[in-house]
Amino acid sequence: MQKLVELFEYIISGDALVLYGAGLSADAGLPAWGSLLKKGYESLDDAEKKSAQGRAVRAAITEGLYPRAFDYISQIKTAEWVVAEVEKNLEKKAPGKMYKALSTLPFKGYLTTNYDDILIDELRAKKAISVHLNTQKDIQEVDFDALTSVVKIHGDFSDHETLILGEKTYNNVLKDRHYEYLRTFIQSQVIARRLVIIGYSLADPDMRLILEEAQKKIRRSTPMFALVPNADAKQIKEWTLKYNIKIISYPDMDGKHAGLLRLLEILQQYNSVDPEEILDTPEDMEHVQHLYMWHKFSFSTDNTEEESTQGAVDSIIVGLVGDAGGRRTSDELLSMLSTYLPHSEKLKGILEGSLQRLDNTHGFVCQASGGVVELSPAGRKAYESSRGKYERLCDVFKDQLILEAKKDIKLSSKDGKQLANIALRHF
Repeated sequence: MQKLVELFEYIISGDALVLYGAGLSADAGLPAWGSLLKKGYESLDDAEKKSAQGRAVRAAITEGLYPRAFDYISQIKTAEWVVAEVEKNLEKKAPGKMYKALSTLPFKGYLTTNYDDILIDELRAKKAISVHLNTQKDIQEVDFDALTSVVKIHGDFSDHETLILGEKTYNNVLKDRHYEYLRTFIQSQVIARRLVIIGYSLADPDMRLILEEAQKKIRRSTPMFALVPNADAKQIKEWTLKYNIKIISYPDMDGKHAGLLRLLEILQQYNSVDPEEILDTPEDMEHVQHLYMWHKFSFSTDNTEEESTQGAVDSIIVGLVGDAGGRRTSDELLSMLSTYLPHSEKLKGILEGSLQRLDNTHGFVCQASGGVVELSPAGRKAYESSRGKYERLCDVFKDQLILEAKKDIKLSSKDGKQLANIALRHF
Protein backbone atom coordinates (compact mmCIF):
# COMPACT_ATOMS: atom_id res chain seq x y z
CA MET A 1 0.00 0.00 0.00
CA GLN A 2 2.96 2.34 0.61
CA LYS A 3 3.67 2.74 -3.12
CA LEU A 4 0.02 3.59 -3.74
CA VAL A 5 0.13 6.33 -1.11
CA GLU A 6 3.36 7.65 -2.66
CA LEU A 7 1.70 7.60 -6.08
CA PHE A 8 -1.27 9.61 -4.81
CA GLU A 9 1.02 12.24 -3.27
CA TYR A 10 2.96 12.29 -6.57
CA ILE A 11 -0.25 12.94 -8.56
CA ILE A 12 -1.76 15.62 -6.30
CA SER A 13 1.40 17.69 -6.60
CA GLY A 14 -0.40 19.13 -9.64
CA ASP A 15 2.66 18.75 -11.89
CA ALA A 16 2.27 15.16 -13.07
CA LEU A 17 1.53 13.96 -16.59
CA VAL A 18 -0.02 10.60 -17.39
CA LEU A 19 0.90 8.40 -20.34
CA TYR A 20 -2.06 6.08 -20.94
CA GLY A 21 -2.41 3.14 -23.29
CA ALA A 22 -4.74 0.49 -24.65
CA GLY A 23 -5.43 -1.20 -21.30
CA LEU A 24 -7.96 1.55 -20.50
CA SER A 25 -9.65 1.32 -23.89
CA ALA A 26 -10.29 -2.39 -23.35
CA ASP A 27 -12.45 -1.49 -20.33
CA ALA A 28 -14.52 0.76 -22.61
CA GLY A 29 -15.25 -2.16 -24.94
CA LEU A 30 -12.66 -1.46 -27.62
CA PRO A 31 -10.78 -4.49 -29.00
CA ALA A 32 -7.17 -5.18 -28.02
CA TRP A 33 -4.63 -5.01 -30.84
CA GLY A 34 -4.23 -8.78 -30.91
CA SER A 35 -7.98 -9.27 -31.34
CA LEU A 36 -8.16 -6.55 -33.97
CA LEU A 37 -5.38 -8.12 -36.03
CA LYS A 38 -6.88 -11.58 -35.75
CA LYS A 39 -10.13 -10.19 -37.19
CA GLY A 40 -8.11 -8.64 -40.01
CA TYR A 41 -6.38 -11.94 -40.69
CA GLU A 42 -9.67 -13.86 -40.69
CA SER A 43 -11.06 -11.42 -43.27
CA LEU A 44 -8.40 -12.59 -45.77
CA ASP A 45 -9.44 -15.22 -48.31
CA ASP A 46 -7.79 -18.64 -48.41
CA ALA A 47 -5.31 -17.67 -51.12
CA GLU A 48 -4.25 -14.56 -49.20
CA LYS A 49 -3.79 -16.56 -45.98
CA LYS A 50 -1.61 -19.11 -47.79
CA SER A 51 0.60 -16.45 -49.41
CA ALA A 52 4.01 -15.57 -47.97
CA GLN A 53 2.60 -12.33 -46.56
CA GLY A 54 -0.41 -14.16 -45.10
CA ARG A 55 1.84 -16.62 -43.28
CA ALA A 56 3.97 -13.69 -42.11
CA VAL A 57 0.86 -11.94 -40.71
CA ARG A 58 -0.04 -15.01 -38.69
CA ALA A 59 3.52 -15.41 -37.35
CA ALA A 60 3.74 -11.72 -36.38
CA ILE A 61 0.42 -11.89 -34.51
CA THR A 62 1.55 -15.03 -32.66
CA GLU A 63 4.80 -13.32 -31.63
CA GLY A 64 2.99 -10.15 -30.55
CA LEU A 65 4.69 -8.05 -33.26
CA TYR A 66 1.56 -6.08 -34.01
CA PRO A 67 3.04 -3.14 -35.98
CA ARG A 68 4.77 -5.66 -38.28
CA ALA A 69 1.50 -7.55 -38.74
CA PHE A 70 -0.21 -4.31 -39.84
CA ASP A 71 2.47 -3.79 -42.48
CA TYR A 72 2.08 -7.34 -43.84
CA ILE A 73 -1.71 -6.95 -44.08
CA SER A 74 -1.17 -3.64 -45.90
CA GLN A 75 0.94 -5.49 -48.47
CA ILE A 76 -1.87 -7.99 -49.06
CA LYS A 77 -4.64 -5.40 -49.12
CA THR A 78 -3.75 -1.69 -49.04
CA ALA A 79 -2.75 0.78 -46.34
CA GLU A 80 -6.10 2.52 -46.89
CA TRP A 81 -7.97 -0.77 -46.31
CA VAL A 82 -6.10 -1.35 -43.02
CA VAL A 83 -6.80 2.20 -41.79
CA ALA A 84 -10.51 1.85 -42.67
CA GLU A 85 -10.76 -1.51 -40.83
CA VAL A 86 -9.07 -0.16 -37.72
CA GLU A 87 -11.24 2.97 -37.72
CA LYS A 88 -14.39 0.87 -38.12
CA ASN A 89 -13.49 -1.20 -35.05
CA LEU A 90 -12.71 1.86 -32.93
CA GLU A 91 -16.15 3.45 -33.16
CA LYS A 92 -17.08 5.57 -30.15
CA LYS A 93 -18.00 3.59 -27.03
CA ALA A 94 -19.26 4.41 -23.55
CA PRO A 95 -16.30 5.55 -21.41
CA GLY A 96 -16.19 2.62 -18.98
CA LYS A 97 -15.15 2.89 -15.34
CA MET A 98 -11.39 3.26 -15.91
CA TYR A 99 -11.62 6.36 -18.08
CA LYS A 100 -14.17 7.89 -15.72
CA ALA A 101 -11.86 7.33 -12.73
CA LEU A 102 -8.79 8.62 -14.58
CA SER A 103 -10.62 11.80 -15.65
CA THR A 104 -11.15 12.77 -11.99
CA LEU A 105 -7.44 12.68 -11.04
CA PRO A 106 -5.56 16.02 -11.07
CA PHE A 107 -3.08 15.44 -13.90
CA LYS A 108 -1.62 18.49 -15.60
CA GLY A 109 -1.56 16.80 -18.99
CA TYR A 110 -2.07 13.58 -20.89
CA LEU A 111 0.09 11.71 -23.40
CA THR A 112 -1.40 8.76 -25.25
CA THR A 113 -0.68 6.30 -28.03
CA ASN A 114 -4.41 5.50 -28.25
CA TYR A 115 -6.46 6.59 -31.25
CA ASP A 116 -9.84 6.90 -29.50
CA ASP A 117 -11.20 10.10 -27.91
CA ILE A 118 -13.02 8.51 -24.97
CA LEU A 119 -10.96 10.17 -22.23
CA ILE A 120 -10.92 13.45 -24.15
CA ASP A 121 -14.73 13.53 -24.12
CA GLU A 122 -14.75 12.80 -20.37
CA LEU A 123 -12.26 15.61 -19.70
CA ARG A 124 -14.15 18.10 -21.88
CA ALA A 125 -17.27 17.49 -19.81
CA LYS A 126 -15.33 18.64 -16.71
CA LYS A 127 -13.01 21.44 -17.85
CA ALA A 128 -11.38 23.28 -20.74
CA ILE A 129 -8.66 21.27 -22.47
CA SER A 130 -6.58 21.47 -25.64
CA VAL A 131 -5.95 18.46 -27.91
CA HIS A 132 -2.83 18.13 -30.04
CA LEU A 133 -1.81 15.62 -32.71
CA ASN A 134 1.77 14.71 -33.58
CA THR A 135 2.42 17.33 -36.27
CA GLN A 136 5.23 19.79 -35.70
CA LYS A 137 2.77 22.70 -35.56
CA ASP A 138 0.62 20.95 -32.90
CA ILE A 139 3.59 19.90 -30.79
CA GLN A 140 4.99 23.45 -30.80
CA GLU A 141 1.68 24.71 -29.35
CA VAL A 142 1.61 22.31 -26.36
CA ASP A 143 1.82 24.18 -23.05
CA PHE A 144 0.86 21.95 -20.12
CA ASP A 145 1.39 24.82 -17.66
CA ALA A 146 -1.08 27.11 -19.40
CA LEU A 147 -3.92 24.64 -20.10
CA THR A 148 -4.62 20.95 -19.49
CA SER A 149 -3.51 19.31 -22.74
CA VAL A 150 -3.86 15.92 -24.40
CA VAL A 151 -1.19 14.88 -26.92
CA LYS A 152 -2.05 12.02 -29.29
CA ILE A 153 1.43 10.70 -30.07
CA HIS A 154 0.18 8.19 -32.66
CA GLY A 155 -2.09 10.64 -34.42
CA ASP A 156 -5.81 10.58 -35.11
CA PHE A 157 -8.20 9.21 -37.74
CA SER A 158 -9.37 12.76 -38.44
CA ASP A 159 -6.01 13.20 -40.21
CA HIS A 160 -4.67 9.98 -41.74
CA GLU A 161 -1.32 11.63 -42.43
CA THR A 162 -0.65 11.71 -38.68
CA LEU A 163 -1.28 7.99 -38.06
CA ILE A 164 1.57 5.87 -36.70
CA LEU A 165 0.29 2.36 -37.20
CA GLY A 166 2.71 -0.08 -38.82
CA GLU A 167 6.36 -1.01 -38.21
CA LYS A 168 7.53 1.22 -41.04
CA THR A 169 6.02 4.35 -39.48
CA TYR A 170 7.31 3.28 -36.04
CA ASN A 171 10.84 3.10 -37.47
CA ASN A 172 10.39 6.50 -39.11
CA VAL A 173 9.52 8.02 -35.73
CA LEU A 174 12.64 6.43 -34.26
CA LYS A 175 15.12 7.37 -36.97
CA ASP A 176 13.79 9.79 -39.58
CA ARG A 177 14.94 13.41 -39.29
CA HIS A 178 11.40 14.51 -40.10
CA TYR A 179 10.27 13.28 -36.66
CA GLU A 180 13.15 14.75 -34.67
CA TYR A 181 10.77 17.36 -33.19
CA LEU A 182 8.51 14.58 -31.85
CA ARG A 183 11.42 12.63 -30.35
CA THR A 184 12.70 15.82 -28.70
CA PHE A 185 9.26 16.59 -27.27
CA ILE A 186 8.86 13.08 -25.82
CA GLN A 187 12.37 13.13 -24.37
CA SER A 188 11.84 16.51 -22.72
CA GLN A 189 8.58 15.45 -21.06
CA VAL A 190 9.90 12.10 -19.82
CA ILE A 191 13.11 13.64 -18.52
CA ALA A 192 11.70 16.76 -16.85
CA ARG A 193 8.15 15.93 -15.77
CA ARG A 194 6.60 13.74 -13.13
CA LEU A 195 5.14 10.92 -15.20
CA VAL A 196 2.64 8.15 -14.43
CA ILE A 197 2.28 5.32 -16.97
CA ILE A 198 -1.02 3.42 -17.11
CA GLY A 199 -2.46 0.83 -19.49
CA TYR A 200 0.76 -0.67 -20.88
CA SER A 201 2.55 -3.94 -20.21
CA LEU A 202 6.30 -4.07 -19.66
CA ALA A 203 6.63 -5.73 -23.07
CA ASP A 204 4.69 -3.00 -24.87
CA PRO A 205 6.79 -1.52 -27.73
CA ASP A 206 5.25 1.95 -27.23
CA MET A 207 6.31 2.08 -23.61
CA ARG A 208 9.82 0.83 -24.39
CA LEU A 209 10.18 3.30 -27.27
CA ILE A 210 9.31 6.29 -25.09
CA LEU A 211 11.57 5.24 -22.23
CA GLU A 212 14.51 4.30 -24.46
CA GLU A 213 14.32 7.67 -26.20
CA ALA A 214 14.47 9.45 -22.86
CA GLN A 215 17.41 7.33 -21.68
CA LYS A 216 19.51 8.48 -24.62
CA LYS A 217 19.73 11.93 -23.03
CA ILE A 218 19.87 11.55 -19.24
CA ARG A 219 18.79 9.29 -16.41
CA ARG A 220 16.19 11.16 -14.40
CA SER A 221 16.59 11.52 -10.63
CA THR A 222 12.86 11.90 -9.83
CA PRO A 223 11.19 8.50 -10.25
CA MET A 224 8.31 7.74 -12.56
CA PHE A 225 5.42 5.46 -11.63
CA ALA A 226 3.87 2.72 -13.75
CA LEU A 227 0.76 0.61 -13.09
CA VAL A 228 1.37 -2.56 -15.09
CA PRO A 229 -0.07 -6.09 -15.23
CA ASN A 230 1.71 -9.26 -14.12
CA ALA A 231 5.16 -7.82 -13.34
CA ASP A 232 7.41 -10.18 -11.40
CA ALA A 233 10.11 -9.26 -8.88
CA LYS A 234 12.93 -9.56 -11.44
CA GLN A 235 11.21 -7.22 -13.90
CA ILE A 236 10.38 -4.70 -11.18
CA LYS A 237 14.03 -4.60 -10.09
CA GLU A 238 15.28 -4.35 -13.67
CA TRP A 239 12.98 -1.45 -14.59
CA THR A 240 13.69 0.38 -11.35
CA LEU A 241 17.44 0.23 -11.99
CA LYS A 242 17.26 0.96 -15.73
CA TYR A 243 14.58 3.67 -15.89
CA ASN A 244 14.04 4.73 -12.24
CA ILE A 245 10.39 3.63 -12.39
CA LYS A 246 8.39 2.55 -9.36
CA ILE A 247 6.29 -0.36 -10.60
CA ILE A 248 2.88 -1.07 -9.06
CA SER A 249 1.87 -4.47 -10.40
CA TYR A 250 -1.59 -6.02 -10.56
CA PRO A 251 -2.65 -9.48 -11.78
CA ASP A 252 -4.47 -9.66 -15.11
CA MET A 253 -5.33 -13.20 -16.16
CA ASP A 254 -8.05 -12.40 -18.72
CA GLY A 255 -6.99 -9.12 -20.34
CA LYS A 256 -9.82 -7.16 -18.67
CA HIS A 257 -7.51 -5.29 -16.24
CA ALA A 258 -9.89 -5.56 -13.28
CA GLY A 259 -6.93 -5.02 -10.93
CA LEU A 260 -6.11 -1.73 -12.67
CA LEU A 261 -9.70 -0.56 -12.26
CA ARG A 262 -9.52 -1.20 -8.51
CA LEU A 263 -6.26 0.75 -8.22
CA LEU A 264 -7.76 3.71 -10.12
CA GLU A 265 -10.87 3.65 -7.97
CA ILE A 266 -8.75 3.71 -4.81
CA LEU A 267 -6.85 6.73 -6.17
CA GLN A 268 -10.17 8.35 -7.07
CA GLN A 269 -11.37 7.84 -3.50
CA TYR A 270 -8.23 9.48 -2.08
CA ASN A 271 -8.71 12.44 -4.40
CA SER A 272 -12.41 12.96 -3.58
CA VAL A 273 -12.94 16.35 -1.97
CA ASP A 274 -16.59 16.93 -2.84
CA PRO A 275 -18.73 14.21 -1.21
CA GLU A 276 -20.72 13.94 -4.45
CA GLU A 277 -17.56 12.69 -6.20
CA ILE A 278 -17.13 9.72 -3.83
CA LEU A 279 -18.16 6.42 -5.36
CA ASP A 280 -21.47 5.35 -3.89
CA THR A 281 -20.80 1.61 -3.77
CA PRO A 282 -20.52 -0.95 -0.98
CA GLU A 283 -16.96 -1.72 -2.14
CA ASP A 284 -15.70 1.38 -0.30
CA MET A 285 -15.54 -0.49 3.02
CA GLU A 286 -14.76 -4.04 1.90
CA HIS A 287 -11.23 -3.96 3.32
CA VAL A 288 -12.44 -2.92 6.77
CA GLN A 289 -15.33 -5.40 6.77
CA HIS A 290 -13.15 -8.35 5.85
CA LEU A 291 -10.46 -7.53 8.38
CA TYR A 292 -13.18 -7.25 11.03
CA MET A 293 -14.13 -10.84 10.09
CA TRP A 294 -10.50 -11.79 10.64
CA HIS A 295 -10.84 -10.50 14.21
CA LYS A 296 -14.03 -12.55 14.70
CA PHE A 297 -12.61 -15.68 13.03
CA SER A 298 -9.45 -15.77 15.17
CA PHE A 299 -9.20 -19.31 16.50
CA SER A 300 -6.38 -18.65 18.93
CA THR A 301 -4.84 -15.71 20.75
CA ASP A 302 -1.45 -17.39 20.50
CA ASN A 303 -1.16 -17.25 16.72
CA THR A 304 2.28 -16.72 15.22
CA GLU A 305 2.82 -13.85 12.80
CA GLU A 306 2.51 -16.28 9.87
CA GLU A 307 -0.72 -17.75 11.24
CA SER A 308 -2.16 -14.26 11.77
CA THR A 309 -1.34 -13.34 8.18
CA GLN A 310 -2.98 -16.55 6.96
CA GLY A 311 -6.05 -15.78 9.07
CA ALA A 312 -6.33 -12.32 7.53
CA VAL A 313 -6.16 -13.75 3.99
CA ASP A 314 -8.71 -16.47 4.86
CA SER A 315 -11.16 -13.86 6.19
CA ILE A 316 -10.74 -11.76 3.06
CA ILE A 317 -11.53 -14.78 0.85
CA VAL A 318 -14.64 -15.64 2.90
CA GLY A 319 -15.71 -12.00 2.69
CA LEU A 320 -15.21 -11.73 -1.06
CA VAL A 321 -17.12 -14.95 -1.74
CA GLY A 322 -19.89 -13.96 0.68
CA ASP A 323 -20.22 -10.50 -0.90
CA ALA A 324 -20.95 -12.19 -4.25
CA GLY A 325 -23.80 -14.24 -2.80
CA GLY A 326 -21.63 -17.21 -1.81
CA ARG A 327 -19.98 -18.05 -5.14
CA ARG A 328 -16.95 -16.74 -7.05
CA THR A 329 -14.31 -18.13 -9.41
CA SER A 330 -10.71 -18.48 -8.27
CA ASP A 331 -9.63 -16.10 -11.09
CA GLU A 332 -11.95 -13.41 -9.70
CA LEU A 333 -10.57 -13.95 -6.22
CA LEU A 334 -6.99 -13.73 -7.48
CA SER A 335 -7.66 -10.40 -9.17
CA MET A 336 -9.51 -8.95 -6.15
CA LEU A 337 -6.92 -10.21 -3.68
CA SER A 338 -4.34 -8.01 -5.43
CA THR A 339 -5.91 -4.88 -3.90
CA TYR A 340 -5.12 -6.23 -0.41
CA LEU A 341 -1.66 -7.53 -1.28
CA PRO A 342 -0.57 -5.30 -4.19
CA HIS A 343 3.14 -6.04 -3.82
CA SER A 344 3.01 -9.80 -3.33
CA GLU A 345 4.69 -11.86 -6.02
CA LYS A 346 3.13 -15.12 -4.81
CA LEU A 347 -0.59 -14.28 -4.98
CA LYS A 348 -1.54 -17.54 -6.70
CA GLY A 349 0.18 -19.65 -4.03
CA ILE A 350 -1.31 -17.52 -1.25
CA LEU A 351 -4.81 -18.00 -2.69
CA GLU A 352 -4.35 -21.76 -3.15
CA GLY A 353 -3.09 -22.14 0.45
CA SER A 354 -6.03 -20.14 1.79
CA LEU A 355 -8.60 -22.19 -0.15
CA GLN A 356 -7.05 -25.43 1.14
CA ARG A 357 -7.25 -24.21 4.74
CA LEU A 358 -10.79 -22.93 4.37
CA ASP A 359 -11.90 -26.20 2.74
CA ASN A 360 -9.97 -28.88 4.64
CA THR A 361 -9.35 -27.27 8.06
CA HIS A 362 -12.24 -24.89 8.72
CA GLY A 363 -14.92 -26.24 6.38
CA PHE A 364 -15.93 -22.72 5.30
CA VAL A 365 -15.70 -23.20 1.50
CA CYS A 366 -16.15 -25.93 -1.10
CA GLN A 367 -14.12 -25.96 -4.31
CA ALA A 368 -16.22 -27.06 -7.27
CA SER A 369 -15.14 -27.85 -10.83
CA GLY A 370 -14.10 -25.07 -13.18
CA GLY A 371 -12.32 -23.13 -10.43
CA VAL A 372 -15.58 -22.19 -8.70
CA VAL A 373 -15.42 -21.47 -4.94
CA GLU A 374 -18.62 -21.65 -2.86
CA LEU A 375 -19.35 -20.95 0.79
CA SER A 376 -20.40 -24.00 2.80
CA PRO A 377 -23.34 -23.66 5.24
CA ALA A 378 -20.79 -23.12 8.05
CA GLY A 379 -18.96 -20.48 6.01
CA ARG A 380 -22.18 -18.68 5.14
CA LYS A 381 -23.24 -18.64 8.80
CA ALA A 382 -19.87 -17.21 9.89
CA TYR A 383 -19.95 -14.62 7.12
CA GLU A 384 -23.48 -13.43 7.86
CA SER A 385 -22.92 -13.33 11.63
CA SER A 386 -19.73 -11.29 11.41
CA ARG A 387 -21.08 -9.02 8.68
CA GLY A 388 -24.18 -8.28 10.76
CA LYS A 389 -22.16 -7.48 13.88
CA TYR A 390 -19.82 -5.27 11.90
CA GLU A 391 -22.66 -3.32 10.28
CA ARG A 392 -24.29 -2.71 13.66
CA LEU A 393 -20.98 -1.34 14.97
CA CYS A 394 -20.77 0.94 11.93
CA ASP A 395 -24.28 2.23 12.57
CA VAL A 396 -23.38 3.08 16.17
CA PHE A 397 -20.16 4.78 15.04
CA LYS A 398 -21.99 6.73 12.32
CA ASP A 399 -24.68 7.92 14.74
CA GLN A 400 -21.97 9.14 17.10
CA LEU A 401 -20.21 10.98 14.27
CA ILE A 402 -23.45 12.69 13.25
CA LEU A 403 -24.07 13.86 16.81
CA GLU A 404 -20.50 15.15 17.17
CA ALA A 405 -20.63 16.93 13.80
CA LYS A 406 -23.96 18.62 14.61
CA LYS A 407 -22.74 19.68 18.05
CA ASP A 408 -19.25 20.92 17.15
CA ILE A 409 -19.81 22.37 13.66
CA LYS A 410 -23.54 23.16 13.85
CA LEU A 411 -24.34 21.06 10.79
CA SER A 412 -27.81 19.99 9.68
CA SER A 413 -28.77 16.33 10.06
CA LYS A 414 -28.28 15.83 6.30
CA ASP A 415 -24.80 17.40 6.33
CA GLY A 416 -23.86 15.52 9.47
CA LYS A 417 -24.85 12.22 7.88
CA GLN A 418 -22.87 13.07 4.75
CA LEU A 419 -19.78 13.91 6.80
CA ALA A 420 -20.15 10.65 8.72
CA ASN A 421 -20.32 8.67 5.47
CA ILE A 422 -17.12 10.33 4.24
CA ALA A 423 -15.37 9.59 7.51
CA LEU A 424 -16.40 5.94 7.36
CA ARG A 425 -15.09 5.58 3.82
CA HIS A 426 -11.70 7.00 4.71
CA PHE A 427 -11.29 5.38 8.10
